[in-house]
Amino acid sequence: MAANPVDCPVCNNQLRNGDFIRLNCSHFLCQDCWEGWLAQPGGHTCPICRAETLDTYLPIVNIPGMGLHAPITNADVNRWSQM
Repeated sequence: MAANPVDCPVCNNQLRNGDFIRLNCSHFLCQDCWEGWLAQPGGHTCPICRAETLDTYLPIVNIPGMGLHAPITNADVNRWSQM
């Protein structure tokens, strides 16, 4: 069974370890899209569901045990969420 890649919902590029963030609403975005969104007026919400974000700076996710910039799959996200 092939792993399902996780894509940024804004730019549709595959998310890679160390290059994406998780918003408090649980949506994931690549770092570039998040930084671009923050620069927009009213950009302190999730671009997907418009939930308020807790902060303008969010840590970049680096899933332990994976190589930096490795492609992220749904299984990786599920494993990370349970840590």
